[in-house]
Amino acid sequence: MGNAGTYAFGEAKPVIVIGKTVVVLIFGLAMGFGATYIACARLLRSTAVVLMKEKAPNAVKSKNGGRRAGTLYSRLIVRNMLSDLKRVAVTIVSVAGCCSLLVIGFTLKSSVDRVITKQYGGIVTYDYNITFSSERSASAAADISEILDAHGCEYTELSKEFITCRFSGSNDVAEVYILDPGSVEGYFDLRDAWTNEKISPDSWQNGVLIQKRVAEVCSVKAGDTITLYDSNAKEHKAKVAGVFDNYIGRTMFMSGSYYEELFGTPVRNSQFFVKLNGADAKEVKNEVSEVEGYKSFGRSDSAKDFFKSVSVILNAVIAGMIFMAAMMASVVLLNLTNMYLNQKKRELAIMRINGFTVGQTIGYLARETVITTIIGIILGIAGGSALALQIIHSLENPSLQLLRDPDYIAWTLSAVITELFAFIINYFVMRKVRKLKLTDLAG
Repeated sequence: MGNAGTYAFGEAKPVIVIGKTVVVLIFGLAMGFGATYIACARLLRSTAVVLMKEKAPNAVKSKNGGRRAGTLYSRLIVRNMLSDLKRVAVTIVSVAGCCSLLVIGFTLKSSVDRVITKQYGGIVTYDYNITFSSERSASAAADISEILDAHGCEYTELSKEFITCRFSGSNDVAEVYILDPGSVEGYFDLRDAWTNEKISPDSWQNGVLIQKRVAEVCSVKAGDTITLYDSNAKEHKAKVAGVFDNYIGRTMFMSGSYYEELFGTPVRNSQFFVKLNGADAKEVKNEVSEVEGYKSFGRSDSAKDFFKSVSVILNAVIAGMIFMAAMMASVVLLNLTNMYLNQKKRELAIMRINGFTVGQTIGYLARETVITTIIGIILGIAGGSALALQIIHSLENPSLQLLRDPDYIAWTLSAVITELFAFIINYFVMRKVRKLKLTDLAG
């Protein structure tokens, strides 16, 4: 078995899929037109005389023998909402749509950011890896060990092989670390993917450890077998000793004795996991690079840079989603709130004449808005979380697992921003209550 130098990949897929983009665009336009039609259909069918005439309030009946069922405000709000369910439904859906967009954006951003924290410092706990030629394994390892000892570093020696595996009906390449199970402690935190308990070194002396995402894709569990191929494309059936948590890379672990039993060839070490313990990385690298057979001195968290660039892109995506949510709120909610205010002009003017203060009148008008906003935010968080989970699953592959647990911070941020949009819109609309005139009673 030798280290592979290059890999061939198929044609990269386009970033934007035209068909799906068009479908989403058509669906968005249809939702906009549908919401507008639902909100305005009754008004368009009504005559001018009917539109100018104030709607008579429905009788509010009590089930407790005529005693007041709740406050006057509460009964009036219920009456108003029941008398115009279509407008209320469109308002709730609009708020939910705004909140959903924000939940999706913040959840994706958080998932990517937390993967970096979980993987590096949580699962991968060594600082650097040093690779050297397996052809000069013994001499190179001895020289490098001497340098690391002189600098007070901790290290463990291992072999890394790129082994072809069969994943979900197709062949792929896995990065297999071959070492003494007892020496991995302190360099890689191996925990059971389902119970989060530490995996015992004894449990994988005679088997291979695979990561959770591979187990999910291939529908494999501990005790099953997977197919590995040697350099001559000969099949070898390997027993799965366990499934461990790992988010980045396509990593497997195998003991040296099991490797030799499985492939019939001796293990030749080619790598060190190193913890610097305060040593200067540049000095260590300079000395190690003089060793014959030396190949590379790399950071364990080298993939961080890629994920940071993805995070920057997601920041732009979130900004776009906030802008879209703001546009949806300003166009749809502003029109619906104005429509509601115009419907209630005469009622509000009567309240003002009968001694209600501006604050009380606005409070009466705003209570329905508060209720619909709260309901919309709850539905938006639920719908946005479900959609975000679907997107996360679509982005995952055998080499990448993202965080899937509920993100309460994303929910909170989305709810606060949605509430802020609703407050700003209602603030500008409710200011019109101060300008109500007696002429608004004419009709």
